Amino acid sequence: MIVDFRKAHNDDAVILVEAAGRALAEDERIYGSVDTQYRSASIHQHFIEVAHYFVDASTGRVVTGACAIDRGQNQYEIGIIYVDPAVQNQGVGRQMLRYIETQFPWVTRWYWDTGHLNYRNHHFYKTLGYHRAGTAKKENNGYYKVIFEKII
Repeated sequence: MIVDFRKAHNDDAVILVEAAGRALAEDERIYGSVDTQYRSASIHQHFIEVAHYFVDASTGRVVTGACAIDRGQNQYEIGIIYVDPAVQNQGVGRQMLRYIETQFPWVTRWYWDTGHLNYRNHHFYKTLGYHRAGTAKKENNGYYKVIFEKII
């Protein structure tokens, strides 16, 4: 699939909620729990303003998005990455992540987290050179996140 990445604009927030919502609905159906903050336009607006939020709109509508957050000392966190189910398994997420990594060649550590049961994401991250680095605090419902990182 041919992609066309660009920086997200302030007026993209509502569209990003819809795109992230489609991707997260699939994860919620499969895994039973997701981070629901991404269903709010305000969190996407926040990431647009304080992070490096990229989208792909090559199909005429936003189908994937991701943001990179500078955590200092040449470390960046992938705050969110999602791919619309309609275009999953076509290499879009892989291209998005590689694109982001090329935008910040000085970064020596990339990291992010994902649900502990989201084995599809675990596999995806591992194929891109990330490894499991730890876990986050368990929530009351037993859900927790696994932290993946890549040291350059």
